[in-house]
Amino acid sequence: MSISHHIHPLYAAMGTTVFERMSALSRELGAINLGQGFPEGGGPVPLQEAAVRALQDRSAQYPPSGGLPELREAICAFYAARQGLSLRPEEVIVTSGATEAIASAILALVQPGDEVIVFEPAYDAMRRWFAAPGACRCSCRSRRRALLIRWTCWRRRSARERAC
Repeated sequence: MSISHHIHPLYAAMGTTVFERMSALSRELGAINLGQGFPEGGGPVPLQEAAVRALQDRSAQYPPSGGLPELREAICAFYAARQGLSLRPEEVIVTSGATEAIASAILALVQPGDEVIVFEPAYDAMRRWFAAPGACRCSCRSRRRALLIRWTCWRRRSARERAC
């Protein structure tokens, strides 16, 4: 029996993201992938040395789910100095990347049957994240350079379509 029989149908039918496709294509063609910010080389030597010190002097275990307290405090200090925001460390969550952050926010806030307006073009993985909790997605494509909320796309849909 293949593993696909054990995967939830919602996830089995999702396919790959644009990042996965572009990474595979760049590997295949030997191209430089500018789409994901892959580091070139090992990075600056002082950063490498700091990473080694952290592994030797601190734990190499997974951090707390919200991020290391010192990092969350530093983020609060950064935004206080740069943007005048008054944040507490418990209000800051550190993720391993923007994809995880966006998915976590959507999955935490969107409930079954919620209607979500997505302004296109949008990150292609968002379709699967809205489908996972059972939300209805209304895509609105702006035809102008400025981002406009186009309620007409939602109003044109029948009540049945809006109910998924």
